[in-house]
Amino acid sequence: MIRRLQSGQSIGIVGLGIGLAVVGVLVFLSLAPVRFGTVKAVTFAGGLSGVVYDQGLNFKLPWQGTQTFNIQRQTYEASENPNSSTANFTDFVIAAKTADGQSIEVSYTVIFRIVPSNVVSVLDNYGSMEAVVENIVKAKSRSEARKSAQNYEAGTLYSGVGIKLYESEVAGILAEGFTDEGVFLVEFLIRGISFERLYVDAITAKQIAAENIVTQSNNARAAVFERDRAVTLAEADAAAKVLLAEADAARITLLADAQALAITLQGVALDEYPQMTQWEFVSHLANVSWGFLPSEGITPLIPIPTP
Repeated sequence: MIRRLQSGQSIGIVGLGIGLAVVGVLVFLSLAPVRFGTVKAVTFAGGLSGVVYDQGLNFKLPWQGTQTFNIQRQTYEASENPNSSTANFTDFVIAAKTADGQSIEVSYTVIFRIVPSNVVSVLDNYGSMEAVVENIVKAKSRSEARKSAQNYEAGTLYSGVGIKLYESEVAGILAEGFTDEGVFLVEFLIRGISFERLYVDAITAKQIAAENIVTQSNNARAAVFERDRAVTLAEADAAAKVLLAEADAARITLLADAQALAITLQGVALDEYPQMTQWEFVSHLANVSWGFLPSEGITPLIPIPTP
């Protein structure tokens, strides 16, 4: 009897262990942890259920599957040295033609991401991020960058004036095209535009010629300025001499006028006061110690009676 009880207990313990194991497996299969920067699309029987789990711990039915999809920003870069690039997806530059027929090579960067709400449709249409890049990002960006370059002349792109316009035009077209496919364009950036050597040499020669023209024009203006300065100095010197001559002439005229006036006044005074002549004569004799006077014909100042 005791052995039968022990045997039944052993079976119950084994059954309990099996049940717990099954429950543990089911719980484990129901866990759906999602890493940051990703989402998980729930699948069943090979198809998408339409449910997407965000980052964190999520639960699903044990028989459901999941597919992880990256929703972080991705970078597609077309450059001259794709092997040395650190972008997520790399490629070579594109060849294009400008509006005036010049051949150019364009390097650029596309930054994009998949919005979580679009993950199901993107997976359903393309299946993976690599397919999204190949069929949307690469195909559309290379095509639009090549076509839009034909709207700008080489000189505009070479000077840098048209690059921003070119960049904005391509970005606008890609943003609309990407949205239709469930891809969000973060940014489109022109990295650089390369021109053929002959064109660069021609532009360089043109710039040098223009600089020479500017230099010669500046030299001509400097010569004219120097000429005008010399003329101005000469005119100023001549004007100064004229002014000095006029001032000296005026001074001489004033002196002559003053002397004439003095003589006139002296004549008037003598007419009114004839005795002044005798007085001046006497005053001039004040310092005379000797002199010769004629013996006859002298009228004394004071009449002297004759003996």
